[in-house]
Amino acid sequence: MKKTIAIIIISLVLSSSLSAAYETRMLGNRSRAMGEVRTVLPEIAAMHYNPAVMPLFQKMVFAVNGLTGVLVKGMGTELETMFSASVPLLNNKLALGGGILFSGYGGIDYPGLNRNMLYNETYLNAAAGYKINRLLSLGLGLKVQFWSVGKNIKASRAAGFNITASMFLNNLFQGFDLGLSLQDILPLDISSGQSDYKEKAIPRITIGIARKWQDKYYTGVDMEYALVADAFNLSLGGNIPIIKEMFSASLGCRLENNFKIFVPSVGLAFSKKIFSINYTWQYPLVFAGGSGEHSLGFILKLPSSRQTETAEENHNL
Repeated sequence: MKKTIAIIIISLVLSSSLSAAYETRMLGNRSRAMGEVRTVLPEIAAMHYNPAVMPLFQKMVFAVNGLTGVLVKGMGTELETMFSASVPLLNNKLALGGGILFSGYGGIDYPGLNRNMLYNETYLNAAAGYKINRLLSLGLGLKVQFWSVGKNIKASRAAGFNITASMFLNNLFQGFDLGLSLQDILPLDISSGQSDYKEKAIPRITIGIARKWQDKYYTGVDMEYALVADAFNLSLGGNIPIIKEMFSASLGCRLENNFKIFVPSVGLAFSKKIFSINYTWQYPLVFAGGSGEHSLGFILKLPSSRQTETAEENHNL
């Protein structure tokens, strides 16, 4: 009986993971805090959704993020660790980057089940962004994904890959930036690897708009449409600097699956010239009894020339 219940839970988790396959959660803390606005934000983790933003960094950037949370009481603890890096080339016209994310659940507290039963997921991402001119940048990303369910019971394992193509328009009109991302554009089957269960990859189109107001306040919005699933997601957020811009506070929300799921978020950050430390809390209101997701991140920007620093200051990176 225990094994039967465990297999049922594994099947549910695997089915859920396949349905959300390629829906990468490689988010930076600034994006999380601003309701997961991710297509237009000039932060390193944005390259996983819109690689075209990378030429804006104009210096070597390294980032690490860690996340933990209990979304549903008794259904385990969520853990994530992500590393990202970006390097400018060709006089800052080209930028190459990549990242790796380890994600999973453990300690599922269900009567009669072994608490070591796990769900694990690993993302690998490689990206390139090229600045065509002052206004336009283009990007391309390759995403590889591995996942498995089960530890003490025979695990189900699978893998998949897909491509993201994107563009970024810098200061298009009166300080407004525009981003466009086409994610998972290859029509590939997603297979569990150990059964006949398959699904099509879900192509997603995301349009993002952002603006800095009065050289202080930053706001952004992402509008995402999942083609096969016929689902619309909306992200809204803003960022306010405080105490001589060394500290900043962010607030946002994400409306998912045609506005059926509401996910508010809040974040705080401490920033200096070459590094920043940030914290974010998200709480999906659809889940009851959990503590939400807590994320802590660190970003390091290596020193650059005065010309590069001036360019960054002009774009408020």
